[in-house]
Amino acid sequence: IAIPNLRPLPETTKDAPLSAAAPDPQAMYGVTPITHLTQCKGDNSALYATSGVVPVKSVYVYRGWDTLASNSIPATGILKGRLEVAGNGSVTLTDLRPEDAGLYTIEVIKEDSTKIFALTAVHLAEPPATNDGIMGRLHVQRVSLPGNQGTVRLTCGRFTNLGFPPADVIWQDPEGRVLASTGQAGGVFHVDLAPGSPTGNYSCLLYCGASLSCCLPPHSPLLQHAQIHVDSTTTPNVERAMTKTGQDMAVAMAAVVSDLLQEKLEDRMNDTLTDLGMVLADQNQRSRDAVDEKFEDWKTEFRQMYTEELVDFQARLEERTYGNLSQVQASLELVKQELDATQGLFRMDDNSILAFRLTAGTDSSAYGRYTSVGYNDDHPMVHAGWNCGCRSVDGILPCNRHYRSRFLDLWPSSLIDTVKVTVYEHGKEMAYVEFNGRGSTYLDWFSPDRVVSSSWTDLLSEPHNYFSIAGYSQSSPRISRSFFINRNYNGCPGDRGWLVVVDYAPDVCSWGQGSPTPIILYSRLSTESTI
Repeated sequence: IAIPNLRPLPETTKDAPLSAAAPDPQAMYGVTPITHLTQCKGDNSALYATSGVVPVKSVYVYRGWDTLASNSIPATGILKGRLEVAGNGSVTLTDLRPEDAGLYTIEVIKEDSTKIFALTAVHLAEPPATNDGIMGRLHVQRVSLPGNQGTVRLTCGRFTNLGFPPADVIWQDPEGRVLASTGQAGGVFHVDLAPGSPTGNYSCLLYCGASLSCCLPPHSPLLQHAQIHVDSTTTPNVERAMTKTGQDMAVAMAAVVSDLLQEKLEDRMNDTLTDLGMVLADQNQRSRDAVDEKFEDWKTEFRQMYTEELVDFQARLEERTYGNLSQVQASLELVKQELDATQGLFRMDDNSILAFRLTAGTDSSAYGRYTSVGYNDDHPMVHAGWNCGCRSVDGILPCNRHYRSRFLDLWPSSLIDTVKVTVYEHGKEMAYVEFNGRGSTYLDWFSPDRVVSSSWTDLLSEPHNYFSIAGYSQSSPRISRSFFINRNYNGCPGDRGWLVVVDYAPDVCSWGQGSPTPIILYSRLSTESTI
C-alpha cells in the first residue's frame, strides 16, 4: 500500500492589517480600552459581552466607517449568519476567517440614551509549520560544538514558520526542571548543556503562550514531546569519528548511529551486540569468562558512542583476531542504504511512501499487523537486519514478514491525494487499485466510492457484497478475510470477486485452505473471476 501523491502543506495566512478605527467617541461617552483577541481560524469570538442587567435600547457594530449590523438589522455578505447581535447587547462573531481580522467598534445605547463604546481588535493566530516530515513534528538531536569539548548542544525543531504569535519551545532536563533556551536561528531552537549536567532523557515541547494549542489539531505530532538521551559523562566527537577510515568498524558505526538512532537505541544496540558476542565466542577458543568480560566492556563503551576508549578497544579486538569485521561492515552499508530509502522518516519507493507491505505465507495476520496502532518498522536499524526480500517492495525475492509504517498512525488525509494498492508476484505488478485518499482515515479509504482507477475494468460497474479492509470475519468456524473486494457468494465454488487476504486457515471454503497464511488471492483477469 503506497501513498504516491501528497499535497504540499498550505501556505500560512499572513498578518492581516487592522481596519481604520470607527468614528472617535465623544468625550462624554463611556469608552472601554481596546480589547485584543487572538484566536484561531474557525473559533467563535465574543466581541462584546454584557451582564444583561442594564436595559439596552440599541446596539451597533462598526468596522472602520462601515456599519456591519445592529440588534434590529442583521449582518449581510460574508458576515451573514456569523455576526450576531443579541438583544442584551452581546456581540459574537462565529467561525473566524482570515478576512475577519481587524478593529471593531460596538456602540451600545442604553434605555436612558447614554452610550458605551467598546473597541475590540481581532487578530487571527497562525499555526507554526515545520519542514521535518510529512505531517511536521518536533525533531531533537545532539550536535557537536567545535573547540568546546565540555558542552553538549541540543537542537529542536526545523520550523519554516513560527506562526503567530510566534511559538517557542520549552526544554526540560531528566528531573523535569525547565531549562532556559540558549537561542534560536533559522527556525531551530537550541540549548547548551554544561559539563556535569544530569544524565537521562532531555525533552523539547512546543510552547504556544496563551494559545495552548498553537491552532494545531489536538493530535498534531508538533504537540508531542520530543526526547533524546544524553550521557553527560561523555562528549560526542562527530568530527573526529568522521575522519577515521571506513575500515574502522567502531568509528564508522558511531557516525551512522549518531545520525540514525533517536529511539529504540538501547534495544537495537543490545540485539546487535548480543549477535557480535556470539560471533566472538564461536570464533575463539578462549574461556567464555574472558569473552564475556570483554563483551561487557564493549557494551559499556558502545553506549557512550565512539569515545576514544571504544576505538582503542576496537584496535585490541583486531590485534587479537577476535573475528572478521566484514559482516559488520556489510551491515553498515545496509544501514546507509536504508537511510537513503527512508529519507530519514518513511520508506520511499518510486516517489511514493510505503505505508504497508503485506507478505503471503508469513504465519502472521495481515489485518492484525495493519491495525497495530503504535507499532512501526520505519527505523533503518530495524529493517537493516532483514533479508534482502523484505527490504524490497515488489516481492522479487522471498520475505518472511510484513512491513508497517507509522504513516498509518499519522494519516494526514488533507495531504494525501491517492493511495495505491498493488499486487506483486515475482517482482511483476499483477493488479492494482488506486483510491482517492483526501478526507479519509487509515481504515476507510479502501472503499468503492473512492476508487480512482484499477487494472480491473469492471471494478465499479459490477456490484459488491464486500469492499473493505476489515472484510468479513467470524469466530466459529473461524473465518478472517481482509482487504476483501468480493462480488458475490455462491456456495464457495461459485464465489466471485477481485481480491481477498485469508488470514487464518483452513477457511470454510476450499479456495481459502492452505498454509502457511496469510493467503493472497486475486483475479488474474481484467475482470472479476471465481476465487
